[in-house]
Amino acid sequence: MPRRTALRTLVVAVVAGLVGGLLLAAPTSQAARPGTLTGLGCIGDLVDGADTDLNTCTAGDEHIAGTGVPVVNAAETVVYVSNYDEDTVTWYARAANGSLTPRGCIADAPAPAGCAEAQGLEYVWGIRLSTDGKQLYAASMGDDAVVRLNVAADGSLSDGGCLSAPSGPCATTSPWLAEPYSVDVSEDGKDVYVGTWRPGGGVVQLRRSTSGALTATSCVAADASDGCTAAAGATQVTWLDASADGRSVYATSQTGAVAMLKRNPSTGRLTSQGCVGDSEVSADLALGCGTEVPAIAGALGVVASGDGSSVYVVSGTDHTLTHLHRATNGTLTDGGCVQDVGTESGCSQSTEGLNQVAFVTIDSDDDQVLTGSVGDNAVTSFNRAADGAPSAVGCIADSDESDTTCASTTEGLNGSYALTVSPDGRNVYVGGWSDHALALLKRQVAAPAVALTATRKQPLAQLRATLRSDARAVTRITGTADATYRVKVGKKVRTKHTRFALRPARVVLLPATTVPARLQVKKSAALRKLLAHGAKVTLTLTATTTNDGGRVTRKATVRVSR
Repeated sequence: MPRRTALRTLVVAVVAGLVGGLLLAAPTSQAARPGTLTGLGCIGDLVDGADTDLNTCTAGDEHIAGTGVPVVNAAETVVYVSNYDEDTVTWYARAANGSLTPRGCIADAPAPAGCAEAQGLEYVWGIRLSTDGKQLYAASMGDDAVVRLNVAADGSLSDGGCLSAPSGPCATTSPWLAEPYSVDVSEDGKDVYVGTWRPGGGVVQLRRSTSGALTATSCVAADASDGCTAAAGATQVTWLDASADGRSVYATSQTGAVAMLKRNPSTGRLTSQGCVGDSEVSADLALGCGTEVPAIAGALGVVASGDGSSVYVVSGTDHTLTHLHRATNGTLTDGGCVQDVGTESGCSQSTEGLNQVAFVTIDSDDDQVLTGSVGDNAVTSFNRAADGAPSAVGCIADSDESDTTCASTTEGLNGSYALTVSPDGRNVYVGGWSDHALALLKRQVAAPAVALTATRKQPLAQLRATLRSDARAVTRITGTADATYRVKVGKKVRTKHTRFALRPARVVLLPATTVPARLQVKKSAALRKLLAHGAKVTLTLTATTTNDGGRVTRKATVRVSR
């Protein structure tokens, strides 16, 4: 069959075919952990000014058929989405309430009226913004290309050039770029990593210059072909994610594996640390994985938590979300799994919304994991425990095309594939592949419920406090120590006051976990002298805790002794 038809069949096979005395600040009454997702409408595909799909979207756009991967910029003012059937990337202005207004598009040559033009966007799918927000990189299966799109101050995109396989349209070529599907950028902004879907393909490193230009530098692949370094499990890569600490890249394979790749922070080059394979298919396919887990056949999506402790993988074949513990060296071990209701994939938990699950992401607080399902046409939320283990919160499904029993429904979720959480945590944007729509969801957030505890009397050298929260959050502890003492001036004795500042302390809180904080007063030697001469010192602590839901302040008072 023609190449374009064959490539569409390949993607549809995955998307559609998967189809002492203490001072205690009491917690707030409302749980801080995010939960309920509700619909804010959708933006649907328009042809000749009419919505052509089986939904009633609140807005329309003529260039979003085959809606794919959404991303939100760091300023939270623009949302971008790839559109596989239209060969476009479209962008939308984001309002404070999360609603979107179409602002522009860029398309493969020749571009339709109203769109800017960039060579290399045929069948665009994976997109990612650079860490500095100056470029958006797009992987195009039809053109075997990775396209650099420059981002203007208003969020609009323009052509910045491209790299492709020799069969592609770009002036600069690399044999490693056949069928690029997914793309990610390292946290330091120095490297762009591309996952290639073809059998024998792997992960390609593109070194990024200060201008955003890319150079193909190295690659890893299971069969070590075309000059690539051997890496078990790195073949037919469906998705990849670079860890926040810059030391690992994880790549899922359609064969049922997760390649563990160690990243050199200086050069960006990747080396194999083995792979995690599905226990039923790993041996049959001779993947060579040293670690096996029960339910990642046909692994599709992967994400690493920001705290570096966990990696999450979804399997559309097993209908599962698998949790993998991440060691300090980047290697992974089994942390259990959650399966769709009615399936028998060997998991200890079951929940609605995981039928043919295709994508997984995590919020900026590291507090919650979310998945997109093309079988249930649903988005499911999971809370993360202190050890990273996921527990289902609930799901939201498409209003017209879902058999699952989610608590709420909305338009635009038919074929829910890729999704992203806005940096402020208040919205989720979902590519509804089958609806040719971008669905907008409102996400419930609330300020963390925090308790601050401190013993009323403590020695200066051993000042301590503890904090406990019902959600992941960050606390900044500040304070002042007020010293009251008497001095003799001539024949008179006068009372004096001197104030000493506390060194600010930053504490990362985990859900339902008591976290200690060690405190230190600035100029402690001077304060110690005053204490030796009988000064009375009162330390007032202020703990300010923030997450996506808001800010909470707690106070405590400590009598400081020698």
